Amino acid sequence: MLERVLILALLCAVSATNIQEEEEEEVVWPACDTIATDKESSNPNCDPCSPHVYTEFNDPLQTEIFQKYTTALKNYQLRGWIRFMMGTGKVIEDCPLMYSCGSTYPTWLRTQHPAEEDGITEGEMCTHYTNGNCCTYKEDVHVKNCGNYFVYLLTYNKPMSSSYSNTYCIEPEVQPDVCNDAATFSLLEDTTSRGELETSTSTASEPIDIGNDNRWYTFTAGRGTIKRTCPGIHHCGFKYPMWIDGEYPTVDGEIVMRMGHAANSEANVCSITSSQPLYIVKCGDKFYHKLDKVVTYSAFCVDEDYSDLCESAETLSETWRGTTVDKARDHCDTLGLTDFSRWYRIGAYQKKMPDHCVAPNRCGADNGYYVAGNLGHPDPGDGIVGRIFYYSTAASCTSATGAVQGHILNCGDRDEDDYIYKWKSPSGCDKVFCAEENPCSSTVYTKLDDPGRASREYTTATINDINTKHGWYRFTKGEGIMPRSPVLPGHSAATYAGWYDGEYPLETGDEKIGRACFVYNANMCYSERQVTVRNCNSFFVYHLQTTAANCGYTYEQDVCQLETMSLDEEWRLQYNLDAIVVSDSTLTAGWYEVTIGSRELATERTLYKHGGAGKYPGWMEGGHPTEEEGIVERTVYFTTTDVNTQGGNTKVYVRNCGDKYIYYLRPYSANYFYAIAQPLCQEESYKELDQDYRLYSNPSELNELWNNDQHIFKTFTAWYRSRTVTAASPSSPR
Repeated sequence: MLERVLILALLCAVSATNIQEEEEEEVVWPACDTIATDKESSNPNCDPCSPHVYTEFNDPLQTEIFQKYTTALKNYQLRGWIRFMMGTGKVIEDCPLMYSCGSTYPTWLRTQHPAEEDGITEGEMCTHYTNGNCCTYKEDVHVKNCGNYFVYLLTYNKPMSSSYSNTYCIEPEVQPDVCNDAATFSLLEDTTSRGELETSTSTASEPIDIGNDNRWYTFTAGRGTIKRTCPGIHHCGFKYPMWIDGEYPTVDGEIVMRMGHAANSEANVCSITSSQPLYIVKCGDKFYHKLDKVVTYSAFCVDEDYSDLCESAETLSETWRGTTVDKARDHCDTLGLTDFSRWYRIGAYQKKMPDHCVAPNRCGADNGYYVAGNLGHPDPGDGIVGRIFYYSTAASCTSATGAVQGHILNCGDRDEDDYIYKWKSPSGCDKVFCAEENPCSSTVYTKLDDPGRASREYTTATINDINTKHGWYRFTKGEGIMPRSPVLPGHSAATYAGWYDGEYPLETGDEKIGRACFVYNANMCYSERQVTVRNCNSFFVYHLQTTAANCGYTYEQDVCQLETMSLDEEWRLQYNLDAIVVSDSTLTAGWYEVTIGSRELATERTLYKHGGAGKYPGWMEGGHPTEEEGIVERTVYFTTTDVNTQGGNTKVYVRNCGDKYIYYLRPYSANYFYAIAQPLCQEESYKELDQDYRLYSNPSELNELWNNDQHIFKTFTAWYRSRTVTAASPSSPR
């Protein structure tokens, strides 16, 4: 019994020793790429979520996204997989202000963080290095969600170097108490006259001394909140007033980031040219703002309470202000409107000013003012907007001058507009502010139905709108609208035919501003003019301007109703092998319908010498359009050698008319021609090889077959189908 116990003890000791040796043996993992995949995640050298792979980094100053830095940090040394240990460990996804996160030039994640199941994803880091540009420098980054934290694969990021203060911004665990932490933050009042009722303007810039320090400002002007829609220009006391996107916070102490926008362009009002971040916090009944630097001549515009303005505006009901009323006497608003500190409402005609140029000697005076630019009138809820008002001294409307700054407020609702205006006093005493007449009235618009304005017909007529006066026009032929796609050269009577580029108003009485583009060769907008379109319920009218020389406005046609020419020559068939002596160098330009073969142009690559030696058949790339696509442009390529199937090309236009396709074709070079698709397997496309002597059972009959076929294959000019043993065995030809 004792021997058994000793033996058992010895065995247990040996086993324990072996187990200990196995536990102490170091596992040698194979190396892997820097960017690990999920398949390699079992290897701690590969999985970036493993402490064997990532490097921990901890600097709490980089979570101070709402405070100006006190020590200029630098992260240029961070490389490889990094886990940030401060704050939430998550790089912020909003653009930070400069001089924050412990550095001069903070970096943020422009893309969203991945979910845990997404594995490793690619993203983009941005460095806020330049005023007005939150993404001056970009860096590709890989990110992985490890459940409770994120890791980032960092590489060299401009301007991260020993010469620049540049850090990654990390989200803090808790937002600072801006409202109550007086030791850290200063809450100040800004008394600048920046409300939207401030109609003066200056070339000054944001008056707040912005160094991204720890000062937060509340605005005493107006409602104390920044406008959320574009205020226009020359408004709120500044040349280029700024606005923000997004709403204000609703919870006390909550901090939100918003982007402030500036549009420093006289020609294209409200087209954003610069954007800067700012922070907003709610402290009781006040909002405080932490601002960044802004572009020159820009400052933030503040909302006003303007309900009283709508009730107190004075109404101007004079009918002589109409845009078609000739000058009968010298009316003068410089003297007639004695109080330019007031707001006025147009009470005549359409109860609004025109959004288009007005000819001289209209509106009952020498010159009439209109709303300039591409924005027109504001919508309800846009608040007060700044606009420029011009008058024209030339019938061509090319000499707009006499700029007067002013403002417009829409006091209406979603069902009806109600505009009021505030203008600066014009210079001289021969100018007035015009009233828009109803352009849908036949007494206001002019019909454009001259021969040659059709946009889809080849014509030798001539139109030239260089002498056409600007005004309201209605197209009464064709489809009654301007073309919405470029007009083909030579397709109308205008050397440079015009088409409409812009939106159409959908509701009766609505207007949209677009442009007329005039086509010159491959330039689809060689010249342009601003166009206003009005929906008159059953038709549209257009406010058109005088054009440049040889330009003309056209109307849309339904080309499916046109009388087309036929493309019916058998030598065009795609698999034709007969020698031909003609080509399309003398083809008449126009719309064609294919009436043979597959009744459409070839869309598969044609073969060299189809059509005979020295002839180059063409095929259309891109396929045929659906009926809904309308007229589409396609390219026809010509096969010129056995290896070159795109030896030349030309543009064609195609329309699906439901039961047929029609094509706009133009002549091309000698020896080139448009090929027609051919159903090769239909009987009319081939000849039968059905001679009895072709049925043979042994090689001795081959000699007879060769002698009989010499005359058939001397010149191979057709496609042949061999005779089969049984009609039911087409796959076994003999």
